[in-house]
Amino acid sequence: MAVTVNLGHTYLLQGDRRSAWLWYEKTVPLIEDESALQDGPLADFVRFIQRAWQPELAREAQDWFTENGQEWLAKNTSAEKRFAQGNHAEALTLYQQNPGGAASGQRYRYTCGSGEL
Repeated sequence: MAVTVNLGHTYLLQGDRRSAWLWYEKTVPLIEDESALQDGPLADFVRFIQRAWQPELAREAQDWFTENGQEWLAKNTSAEKRFAQGNHAEALTLYQQNPGGAASGQRYRYTCGSGEL
């Protein structure tokens, strides 16, 4: 996760929102747990805001990561619980529906000044 999020941060700090989000989209499925989300990307954005490094973009990215990271973790946790209970078909369905998940092939979408990516 560190490589993809740091590539996103590099673009964010240069003011390149589009490229930053492309890397952030790749980061979300790599988040293993709440601690990784809080102590990783979200802590980074707090530092960026405190140091006035692209604070507007950092706040936007922080909000995006909070929403999408929590969504990823909730769906992933639910799928893992169902798998552990022996409900493999339900677990597979949840894994496939999980945005950004490897099985789904879906991508997060965001709106930038020029439209939706």
